[in-house]
Amino acid sequence: MRRNFIISIVLVSIIFAGFFVSRKSLASGVIESSPSFAYKFIVIAPSGKSSEVVGTSRSLKVEVIAKDLGITINPEDRASTLPDPEARIGSVITVHQAPAITIIDGKKAIIFRSWLKTAGELLTEKNIELGTDDKTNFKLDSAIADGDKIIITRVAITNIVETKPIAFQIVNKDDPNLDYGKKRTEAGINGEKKLTYRVRREDGEEVERTLLSTEITKEAKTEIHYTGTKVTVLSSVRGRATMTLVSNYVVSGISKYPKGTLIRISSGNKSIIVSVNATWGNASPPDGVVLDLSQTYLTQLGCPSAGCSNVLVEELKQ
Repeated sequence: MRRNFIISIVLVSIIFAGFFVSRKSLASGVIESSPSFAYKFIVIAPSGKSSEVVGTSRSLKVEVIAKDLGITINPEDRASTLPDPEARIGSVITVHQAPAITIIDGKKAIIFRSWLKTAGELLTEKNIELGTDDKTNFKLDSAIADGDKIIITRVAITNIVETKPIAFQIVNKDDPNLDYGKKRTEAGINGEKKLTYRVRREDGEEVERTLLSTEITKEAKTEIHYTGTKVTVLSSVRGRATMTLVSNYVVSGISKYPKGTLIRISSGNKSIIVSVNATWGNASPPDGVVLDLSQTYLTQLGCPSAGCSNVLVEELKQ
């Protein structure tokens, strides 16, 4: 190895001996009005594998020489030269590449190069701090090597408060002060409740939510639908009720009880309240007949299928 190196230096010296050097550029280290110098780069990867590149450059600065030869040198890499390029006879430049470690911090991946030995040292060097609840795939004293991945999952635990409505209930009630069949409503009002959750987020995404408390901040008001049950009799008549074949139908044989009239029909101790569906019109009902009722209504009144001989018909206020 030493013998090959000496031979390389001698060859470089022979090749470039006798060339005139006029002056040197202070900015780039390039020798003006002179031929290029021969350089040999030995690049050693963190794994120990090495590669060689031979070429020429007019510069005396390692960074510029490397660029001329198409070699990338990272700021963390370690380079040594023999002899010094300032000797102007060429040089062998050995570059030891720094290990590359990928840090994935909150899903953002960044590659760092460092000669440090542990994950904790690397985080300190790069000013990366860990929160109390953050999760990692390593320990701070874990050894690191080229190609390793350090994964940091950022964990945030916070309490949040949500307000949600409480739907009002609906109930039906009778109103004895409201005329029979009439409707009125007392509108309901939704209530409110406050829910406090503990929320856990990892890298900004919610992964867990735990209910801590529930507080009712506003009671819901029940909505009430009232139906009138107050019966006010406006007029009445007695007579016979015969049967009509139309289901759930009331046909009035009394002209003053037109279609839509609310009536109460009683027979003995049974009664029903219904509305008139139709009238006899211009036709005259048989003597004494005040209503035609469907079989359903006759049954509810306890009448035979042929009809009732004596029913009380009362016109109700509505």
